[in-house]
Amino acid sequence: MILYYKVRLIGKAVELSPNQISNLWSQEPIFAKIRSRISECGKPLDFADHKNDHDKLLTEYENGQDSLPQTETYTAFKIIPRIWDFYKSEPNCVADRVQYRKSEDEKWSIMHVAS
Repeated sequence: MILYYKVRLIGKAVELSPNQISNLWSQEPIFAKIRSRISECGKPLDFADHKNDHDKLLTEYENGQDSLPQTETYTAFKIIPRIWDFYKSEPNCVADRVQYRKSEDEKWSIMHVAS
């Protein structure tokens, strides 16, 4: 059986300040800091080479040779939603779409809406 799910967000995203980003970096697990150094998102790679790069950097970190400072590409955004939609459908059933909507007074309402 094929199920279809969709999530939609309407609102805005605000890039965090350098201080906020720095605080997040300090909380990242080691594997994420290593990944940030050795990976270019979406770029093809050879897994064996990638694993070797990972293991080498991990060893350097464990031996105190690399402190894994924040990378230049590390960034973060705060998501500020106004509307969330959650949609589910499957064959031979009525689709359901639930929407959460924030009002001017910052209160959330929930309703089923047409798909």
